[in-house]
Amino acid sequence: MTGDLHGKGGNGQGNTGTPAANAASRKKGNTPVSQRGGREYEESRERKARREPDQVRSEDQRLCCTHLFSLTSEFVMAKNRRYPPAHPKAQKQSEQGDTWEPFEPVADTPDNYSTMAVLVGVSGEALQQEMPRPGCTRQRFRNNKYTVVIETLSPQGLIGELHLSITRNDRSAAHDWREFQRIKNELCGPEREACELYPAQSRLYDTANTFHLWVMAEGDRVPVGYNSQTVLDFDMAATLNIKQRPFSSDDPSRDLCLTKEQFKQKCTDGRREDDLG
Repeated sequence: MTGDLHGKGGNGQGNTGTPAANAASRKKGNTPVSQRGGREYEESRERKARREPDQVRSEDQRLCCTHLFSLTSEFVMAKNRRYPPAHPKAQKQSEQGDTWEPFEPVADTPDNYSTMAVLVGVSGEALQQEMPRPGCTRQRFRNNKYTVVIETLSPQGLIGELHLSITRNDRSAAHDWREFQRIKNELCGPEREACELYPAQSRLYDTANTFHLWVMAEGDRVPVGYNSQTVLDFDMAATLNIKQRPFSSDDPSRDLCLTKEQFKQKCTDGRREDDLG
């Protein structure tokens, strides 16, 4: 029995898709009907054969443009997911951010040690006296977001003259490098350097959502880091396809942001120094 598997006429040349028809097709150098994708494939070939060449090219171009547009749209959407364009209202809110109030000194009272004192089994007054290391002094400062304890290291340690213990008032573990830089600037001075240590496991100290900065003596520099200043704002970073959050309106570092011309000149000077060096 030689039933017509692909409709009348098979491939349009009398082949039916049967083994005999496939064998005859191979002798002529054609692809067997059974491997051509079935009826839809054959009907598509017949429709194309009946159309003018210009129509075929026009449709192929249309399909190509449609595919290209789809790929471009997917790329743009993916890019916007990674670097979403700033909405003016959202950017303004981000620039305003949370208000930042000046730090004020607060008394270092026994109440600050009451919880730990209960656990240790001593009075808050006794623990307050024991907390500073021998020869060290402690000061406590607070604003609307952070509480900072400044410990003067005496004698000065290998790295640092001051130890800043920084805790958010909401006790969360949020770590904001830009705000820590501002804390260092306001409490120790903008030209003093500090570092945050990630120690060997053998001397790991992790007891609370508290962060520590070790501040160098006046005029000393941490022996790592960049040798020049570069600060970019939200808009300038976006032109370089870099994601940067806006500076708050009251952040002094906002005045250090480079314009496009300044950044271009800095890059040119940097390449010149590399060539000379």
